[in-house]
Amino acid sequence: MIKAIHFVSDQKGLTLVELMITLVLSLLLMAAVYMTYHTQHVTSQVQHQVTSVQQDIRAVAEIIAKDIRNAGCDPNGAGIDSLVATASSSGPITLSLHMDLDEDGTNGSINENIYYDWANNTLTRTDRNAAVGSQVQTLARNVTGFGFTYLDGNYTTAGVTPLAGNENNVEYIQINITMQSDQIDPDTGQFINRTLTRQVRLRNAGI
Repeated sequence: MIKAIHFVSDQKGLTLVELMITLVLSLLLMAAVYMTYHTQHVTSQVQHQVTSVQQDIRAVAEIIAKDIRNAGCDPNGAGIDSLVATASSSGPITLSLHMDLDEDGTNGSINENIYYDWANNTLTRTDRNAAVGSQVQTLARNVTGFGFTYLDGNYTTAGVTPLAGNENNVEYIQINITMQSDQIDPDTGQFINRTLTRQVRLRNAGI
Protein backbone atom coordinates (compact mmCIF):
# COMPACT_ATOMS: atom_id res chain seq x y z
CA MET A 1 0.00 0.00 0.00
CA ILE A 2 1.44 3.26 -1.08
CA LYS A 3 0.93 6.21 1.22
CA ALA A 4 0.60 9.64 -0.27
CA ILE A 5 3.16 12.12 1.01
CA HIS A 6 1.80 15.57 1.51
CA PHE A 7 4.18 18.50 1.54
CA VAL A 8 2.99 21.24 3.76
CA SER A 9 4.26 24.59 2.62
CA ASP A 10 4.22 27.72 4.70
CA GLN A 11 2.49 30.43 2.72
CA LYS A 12 3.63 33.14 5.14
CA GLY A 13 6.10 35.72 3.69
CA LEU A 14 8.30 38.38 5.27
CA THR A 15 6.59 40.83 7.48
CA LEU A 16 7.02 44.55 6.86
CA VAL A 17 9.21 44.85 9.95
CA GLU A 18 11.53 42.07 8.77
CA LEU A 19 11.74 43.67 5.34
CA MET A 20 12.63 47.06 6.85
CA ILE A 21 15.31 45.49 9.04
CA THR A 22 16.83 43.73 6.01
CA LEU A 23 16.80 46.96 4.02
CA VAL A 24 18.47 48.93 6.81
CA LEU A 25 21.17 46.29 7.26
CA SER A 26 21.81 46.29 3.51
CA LEU A 27 22.13 50.08 3.46
CA LEU A 28 24.54 50.01 6.41
CA LEU A 29 26.66 47.39 4.65
CA MET A 30 26.71 49.40 1.42
CA ALA A 31 27.62 52.57 3.34
CA ALA A 32 30.50 50.78 5.07
CA VAL A 33 31.81 49.48 1.75
CA TYR A 34 31.56 52.94 0.17
CA MET A 35 33.33 54.66 3.10
CA THR A 36 36.15 52.11 2.90
CA TYR A 37 36.52 52.67 -0.83
CA HIS A 38 36.37 56.46 -0.48
CA THR A 39 39.02 56.49 2.26
CA GLN A 40 41.36 54.30 0.22
CA HIS A 41 40.75 56.42 -2.88
CA VAL A 42 41.56 59.67 -1.07
CA THR A 43 44.66 58.13 0.52
CA SER A 44 45.81 56.92 -2.88
CA GLN A 45 45.35 60.39 -4.40
CA VAL A 46 47.32 62.04 -1.59
CA GLN A 47 50.16 59.53 -1.92
CA HIS A 48 50.22 60.14 -5.66
CA GLN A 49 50.50 63.90 -5.09
CA VAL A 50 53.30 63.43 -2.53
CA THR A 51 55.22 61.09 -4.83
CA SER A 52 54.79 63.43 -7.80
CA VAL A 53 56.08 66.48 -5.89
CA GLN A 54 59.04 64.57 -4.47
CA GLN A 55 60.02 63.19 -7.88
CA ASP A 56 59.72 66.62 -9.53
CA ILE A 57 61.75 68.42 -6.88
CA ARG A 58 64.52 65.81 -6.99
CA ALA A 59 64.67 65.90 -10.79
CA VAL A 60 64.97 69.70 -10.79
CA ALA A 61 67.68 69.63 -8.12
CA GLU A 62 69.65 67.07 -10.12
CA ILE A 63 69.56 69.24 -13.27
CA ILE A 64 70.80 72.27 -11.33
CA ALA A 65 73.45 70.23 -9.51
CA LYS A 66 74.81 68.94 -12.81
CA ASP A 67 75.19 72.50 -14.13
CA ILE A 68 76.90 73.59 -10.91
CA ARG A 69 79.39 70.70 -11.12
CA ASN A 70 80.21 71.58 -14.74
CA ALA A 71 80.54 75.31 -14.03
CA GLY A 72 84.06 76.59 -14.52
CA CYS A 73 85.05 73.80 -16.88
CA ASP A 74 87.92 75.49 -18.75
CA PRO A 75 90.20 72.89 -20.35
CA ASN A 76 92.00 75.46 -22.50
CA GLY A 77 92.68 77.91 -19.67
CA ALA A 78 90.71 80.67 -21.36
CA GLY A 79 89.83 82.29 -18.04
CA ILE A 80 86.15 81.35 -18.01
CA ASP A 81 84.50 82.28 -14.71
CA SER A 82 82.50 79.57 -12.93
CA LEU A 83 79.64 81.87 -12.08
CA VAL A 84 78.62 85.48 -12.41
CA ALA A 85 76.06 87.24 -10.21
CA THR A 86 73.11 88.33 -12.30
CA ALA A 87 69.93 90.25 -11.46
CA SER A 88 66.88 88.04 -12.00
CA SER A 89 63.47 89.15 -13.24
CA SER A 90 62.01 88.38 -9.82
CA GLY A 91 64.33 90.82 -8.09
CA PRO A 92 67.08 89.05 -6.13
CA ILE A 93 70.50 88.34 -7.56
CA THR A 94 70.81 84.81 -8.89
CA LEU A 95 73.60 83.24 -10.88
CA SER A 96 74.79 82.47 -14.36
CA LEU A 97 76.93 79.36 -14.70
CA HIS A 98 79.66 79.38 -17.32
CA MET A 99 81.61 76.44 -18.75
CA ASP A 100 83.46 75.29 -21.86
CA LEU A 101 82.13 71.79 -22.52
CA ASP A 102 83.17 71.52 -26.18
CA GLU A 103 86.70 72.76 -25.45
CA ASP A 104 86.63 75.56 -28.02
CA GLY A 105 87.98 78.16 -25.60
CA THR A 106 84.67 80.00 -25.14
CA ASN A 107 81.40 79.57 -23.28
CA GLY A 108 79.17 80.50 -26.22
CA SER A 109 78.02 77.04 -27.29
CA ILE A 110 74.91 75.12 -26.23
CA ASN A 111 74.67 74.40 -22.47
CA GLU A 112 77.72 76.54 -21.69
CA ASN A 113 76.06 79.72 -20.37
CA ILE A 114 73.20 78.78 -18.06
CA TYR A 115 70.96 81.16 -16.17
CA TYR A 116 68.25 80.24 -13.62
CA ASP A 117 65.28 82.43 -12.88
CA TRP A 118 62.23 82.05 -10.66
CA ALA A 119 59.13 84.19 -11.15
CA ASN A 120 55.39 83.64 -10.70
CA ASN A 121 56.03 80.23 -9.10
CA THR A 122 57.74 79.05 -12.28
CA LEU A 123 61.39 78.00 -12.40
CA THR A 124 63.15 78.38 -15.74
CA ARG A 125 66.56 77.46 -17.08
CA THR A 126 67.85 79.68 -19.87
CA ASP A 127 70.62 78.53 -22.17
CA ARG A 128 72.25 81.70 -23.46
CA ASN A 129 74.40 80.51 -26.33
CA ALA A 130 75.71 82.21 -29.43
CA ALA A 131 74.77 79.30 -31.68
CA VAL A 132 70.98 79.65 -31.69
CA GLY A 133 70.34 82.39 -29.16
CA SER A 134 68.68 82.15 -25.75
CA GLN A 135 66.55 79.08 -25.16
CA VAL A 136 64.23 79.12 -22.16
CA GLN A 137 63.22 75.80 -20.61
CA THR A 138 60.52 75.58 -17.95
CA LEU A 139 61.88 73.21 -15.31
CA ALA A 140 58.95 73.25 -12.90
CA ARG A 141 55.75 75.02 -11.97
CA ASN A 142 54.18 75.35 -8.51
CA VAL A 143 57.59 76.36 -7.14
CA THR A 144 56.69 78.42 -4.07
CA GLY A 145 60.26 78.96 -2.94
CA PHE A 146 63.61 78.98 -4.71
CA GLY A 147 67.05 80.37 -4.15
CA PHE A 148 70.76 79.73 -3.76
CA THR A 149 72.97 80.09 -0.72
CA TYR A 150 76.61 80.72 -1.59
CA LEU A 151 79.28 79.33 0.74
CA ASP A 152 83.03 79.73 0.92
CA GLY A 153 85.54 77.01 1.77
CA ASN A 154 84.57 77.22 5.45
CA TYR A 155 80.89 76.56 4.68
CA THR A 156 80.02 80.14 5.66
CA THR A 157 78.56 83.06 3.73
CA ALA A 158 81.04 85.53 5.19
CA GLY A 159 83.48 85.36 2.28
CA VAL A 160 80.84 85.64 -0.43
CA THR A 161 78.61 88.44 0.88
CA PRO A 162 77.72 90.31 -1.21
CA LEU A 163 77.90 87.81 -4.05
CA ALA A 164 78.63 90.39 -6.75
CA GLY A 165 82.39 90.88 -6.78
CA ASN A 166 83.06 87.83 -4.59
CA GLU A 167 82.10 85.08 -7.01
CA ASN A 168 85.63 83.64 -6.97
CA ASN A 169 85.30 82.91 -3.25
CA VAL A 170 82.32 80.62 -3.73
CA GLU A 171 83.17 76.93 -3.32
CA TYR A 172 79.77 75.50 -2.50
CA ILE A 173 76.29 76.39 -3.68
CA GLN A 174 73.29 75.34 -1.66
CA ILE A 175 70.11 74.76 -3.66
CA ASN A 176 66.87 75.62 -1.84
CA ILE A 177 63.60 74.56 -3.50
CA THR A 178 60.03 74.39 -2.21
CA MET A 179 57.28 72.94 -4.39
CA GLN A 180 53.58 72.34 -3.84
CA SER A 181 51.17 69.78 -5.22
CA ASP A 182 48.78 70.41 -8.09
CA GLN A 183 45.74 69.59 -5.97
CA ILE A 184 44.64 70.32 -2.41
CA ASP A 185 44.89 67.59 0.20
CA PRO A 186 41.21 66.78 0.98
CA ASP A 187 42.08 65.89 4.59
CA THR A 188 43.75 69.21 5.43
CA GLY A 189 42.33 71.53 2.77
CA GLN A 190 45.88 72.70 2.02
CA PHE A 191 48.37 72.06 -0.73
CA ILE A 192 51.08 69.50 -0.05
CA ASN A 193 54.49 71.19 0.21
CA ARG A 194 57.92 69.64 0.04
CA THR A 195 61.27 71.39 0.52
CA LEU A 196 64.65 70.18 -0.66
CA THR A 197 68.02 71.61 0.39
CA ARG A 198 71.17 70.34 -1.28
CA GLN A 199 74.78 71.49 -1.24
CA VAL A 200 76.87 71.08 -4.37
CA ARG A 201 80.58 71.76 -4.67
CA LEU A 202 81.92 73.93 -7.47
CA ARG A 203 84.55 71.33 -8.29
CA ASN A 204 86.12 73.44 -11.06
CA ALA A 205 86.40 76.59 -8.95
CA GLY A 206 89.96 77.86 -8.69
CA ILE A 207 91.31 75.38 -11.23
